[in-house]
Amino acid sequence: MDQISVSIKQILIVLGGWTVILCASFTWAGKLILERLASSWRRSEQSALEAVKHALSSERVFLESAIRGAQQGLDSIQDRRMAAIEKLWNGVLSLRANFSPVIFFYQILLPTEYDAQYKAGQTLAASIKDVNDQTTISAIKGVDSVEQERPYLGETLWLKFFVYRAFLGRIAHLITEGKRSGHFIDWTSDKGVRQIVSRALSSSRVQAILDGPRASLEIRRLSDELEWSILEEISLILSGKRSAAESFENARGLFEQVAKLSPRPSGEEAQR
Repeated sequence: MDQISVSIKQILIVLGGWTVILCASFTWAGKLILERLASSWRRSEQSALEAVKHALSSERVFLESAIRGAQQGLDSIQDRRMAAIEKLWNGVLSLRANFSPVIFFYQILLPTEYDAQYKAGQTLAASIKDVNDQTTISAIKGVDSVEQERPYLGETLWLKFFVYRAFLGRIAHLITEGKRSGHFIDWTSDKGVRQIVSRALSSSRVQAILDGPRASLEIRRLSDELEWSILEEISLILSGKRSAAESFENARGLFEQVAKLSPRPSGEEAQR
């Protein structure tokens, strides 16, 4: 019996020793596996991090290149727009110079003086001596090239220029008809003039000029108002306050109104 007890004790001792050994082995193996896993994870993480850095670097280079390209494109468009606006304003100055004799005649004389001054060949009426259909058409056609710049001007600015040109052409047409018939009408009573200028100016501004006590002498003021309207639109474009979409929407109504006018330029009407 004693021998059996001793054998059991010896077995337990042996098993206990193996348990310690196995536990130690498992612990060491676990640490080794964890270290290898951690090392593998760090390598994988580092590789992924490097890939992300490379991707970000590539994206940054691409973005910087895109920004530079876009900026260069915007600069190019802005330069083109500036050139277009300059050409349009040169057109305004050309029209002003070519139609200045007509403006001078109506600015100086009262409606009751038109016929007498012209028939008597007085100095004040001499300014319109060379005004005829051909000079009117030539002056209008002289600025036709401005329409080539229309895509860079915006519809609102272009249509205001169109109205300004039509107004001067209409005034010249009245002079030509007056010379033919021997009777010059009061330009403020012409429905065509009122229709044209109302496309670019507010009704209150039109009434203040055309219905005032000195209306017949206000033709220079009306011409200046139309030029100021053009300059106002130019200022909005150059300052960036007028977007292309906004310009198109604002021009839609103006275009519809202008379309109601005679499709032919005033000079061509006169020629008929």
